[in-house]
Amino acid sequence: MADGSYGSTAVSSAAAQHGRETTAWPSTLGRLARAWWLAAAAVVVAAVLHGYMALTAVAPAFPYDEITLLQYAKYFSGTGMSIPVMGGGYFPAWSFLLAPIWWVTADPGTFYRIAVWLGVGIALLTIWPLACLVRRFQLSAPQSVLVAGLVMCMPSRTVQAAYTLSEKFLMLALACAAVAAYRLWEKTTYGRMAMLALLVALVVLTHARAIIVLPVTLLWLLFLVKRNWRVSLSAIVATGLLAIAGYRFAMRLNTKLLALPFNQGTNVSQNLRSPLGIIASAVLGQLWYQVVSSLGIIIIGFVALLVIMVRDWKKEKTFGPALWLLGVLAGSSALSMLSWSSHDMLFSDDRGRLDAWIYGRYIDPFAALIVAVGLAMIIRGLHASQLFSLFGIGLLVIVPTVFWVAPRAATWGAITPAHVPGILPWSGALPFAQQQDPGWLLNAQPGPYRTWGWLTPTFTNDTRFWLFASLTSIVFWLMLLVARQRKTLIALVLVVACCFGGVLSRPAVEAYQGKDGGVPPVVGTMKEISDRYHVSTLSFDTVCRTNPGNSAWVQNVFAFWFQSDLKLTDSYGSFSTELVIGCQDFPAAASVHALQVGKESSIGYQLWVLPGHLQDELKVAGLAS
Repeated sequence: MADGSYGSTAVSSAAAQHGRETTAWPSTLGRLARAWWLAAAAVVVAAVLHGYMALTAVAPAFPYDEITLLQYAKYFSGTGMSIPVMGGGYFPAWSFLLAPIWWVTADPGTFYRIAVWLGVGIALLTIWPLACLVRRFQLSAPQSVLVAGLVMCMPSRTVQAAYTLSEKFLMLALACAAVAAYRLWEKTTYGRMAMLALLVALVVLTHARAIIVLPVTLLWLLFLVKRNWRVSLSAIVATGLLAIAGYRFAMRLNTKLLALPFNQGTNVSQNLRSPLGIIASAVLGQLWYQVVSSLGIIIIGFVALLVIMVRDWKKEKTFGPALWLLGVLAGSSALSMLSWSSHDMLFSDDRGRLDAWIYGRYIDPFAALIVAVGLAMIIRGLHASQLFSLFGIGLLVIVPTVFWVAPRAATWGAITPAHVPGILPWSGALPFAQQQDPGWLLNAQPGPYRTWGWLTPTFTNDTRFWLFASLTSIVFWLMLLVARQRKTLIALVLVVACCFGGVLSRPAVEAYQGKDGGVPPVVGTMKEISDRYHVSTLSFDTVCRTNPGNSAWVQNVFAFWFQSDLKLTDSYGSFSTELVIGCQDFPAAASVHALQVGKESSIGYQLWVLPGHLQDELKVAGLAS
């Protein structure tokens, strides 16, 4: 590996030796100062980009992914959760951290904004364990901070700042677990074993699909038996028991708080029977996403870890933590790719989803660790052989994706920014504006788009997105080939690229917030009535289904924003409240003499008031008709 310093000069003569004695100390200080300035710049840019994205977060844009975790937090806070949550369910570690916010404020909007900025803090805190991780790859302290800061500057990380999803906390837990694995490898003690076991359990408790970290860790711990069999076996038992306990707790919690059975990841085994072409499309699409979203840096990290793993085996006849890093990447990738390897996911009769073809959210936190290793290799200095590997593997992914996957992919389809954050810088090249109608179903109101059976990407046609994203990475590889030893220049280019990436990503984030974020108008009407007439309870009509895909969606949204006693009813003869949220063409309006409250509606739902004292007051005030 090339010299990892920013610059050095060899001297051999006596004069040069004398000169070195008089100038080496200031020169060293200068290099050190420059290194720390670069590191500080990367951290500051990461903070600015996260804040820049967080400013777009006005309200939850994910009725399932975000609101479920926020409602779990309310349950943990002890301040009450009125009705079961709709959706597939999520694991609760992030909700534990959010719960105390409900003790500070009862206002959902304020709670959400605090949660968003807490997430920003969690993301920036991740720089510390990431720096500790890459320090293991022969980097100095400032170089390690620089690498960690650059990883957290990338759009695949910064875009998540716009949401209260668990991915930021998962990334922090993963980085800490990776450091714990290296510390255990460096010194096999019971204390370090316990730390790894606790952190793996925390990872599992944070995300359902992170369960893959458990078997990978247990497998790796088996290879430590040769070093210290007592500690290794103890680690296997402790890690297994803690992680399984956390998993079972999370599943029981979901059983208690969800309206329907937990179903995250239940389609993986079924998709194993999908046609090979479907699986290959999902695999190539997600590999392509990871390559272009990291500018190919993940390939450098992947190859470096493979080399280290082989060297560990040759030297000690066992595997070090490089196996752990590659294992969690491989496991998370397999789960993600199989989750989307179905014909129904990739091909749809309505508009469909482009993000299903290139899904990145499940892999991104794991991939970030490998990207950090790749950046460490770049800062140390790349050999020509590493660049050949980069070009070879990169083109092996890009070429079949651009010329086989892209021509038939749903490039016209909708994207969810948090699902594919790493490719948002090129989202402006997509052929059609994203859907503007709030709601879960993609065909609520079809937009002005067209489909095609096969369209090979060119610079001017409707699939140019694939070509632009791919060529950006190839240009970066060519720059590495020309300037691989100019590490300061490479770092500056990456900082600037991340800044541009953040700016280019924000329109897609803002558009999605405008579509599914914000306070539903009906909530504003209800708050006005609640403040004026001191009404705190209302019913939600579960029989009303303006759109089958939106009823559960809307139920979660209203439950979060009302934060009051929201009652579910499926019988028009048993309303227990005077206010009811129902369809705009409320079937029971005539039979029970309900009146419409206000003129506002939200995704086909309207506020109604039943006969009684409140209806009389609202009629007098001109609010009911």
